[in-house]
Amino acid sequence: QQGHWLHWVYALVVWYVVVVVQMTVYEAQAAFLPRRFKWLRTMPEPRSTTVLVENIPSERRSDEELRRFFCELFSEEKVKSAYIVKHTGRLQEALARKAAAEEALHTVTADWERTGKDPAQRPRHLTLTGQFMDSIEF
Repeated sequence: QQGHWLHWVYALVVWYVVVVVQMTVYEAQAAFLPRRFKWLRTMPEPRSTTVLVENIPSERRSDEELRRFFCELFSEEKVKSAYIVKHTGRLQEALARKAAAEEALHTVTADWERTGKDPAQRPRHLTLTGQFMDSIEF
């Protein structure tokens, strides 16, 4: 039935629950904050003084610019240092492949030099396409 008096009771009960839950959450937050501040103050450095920041704008992606930003935000004496760290996983993989290739080049070059650099003995290897490639030039 539209306009039934029980709708008003339901509305009042819903608002009562909202107010009680909100008050309970605020009280819990007020009790929690002193504990959190105490915990942060007793934590050892650098953990207690480190902040992880993501999605830094491109104009701030240097140590100096990031430090300047935090000094503006807080103060010069509050900011110890600021460092940009980038994801270097792919770079490290590429450097490892480069080091392995350089080691392989050194090995085949040394083997060829032991043969007196005889052009007929120049090292070659078979590629996936079935062709022989010069191991030193490759």
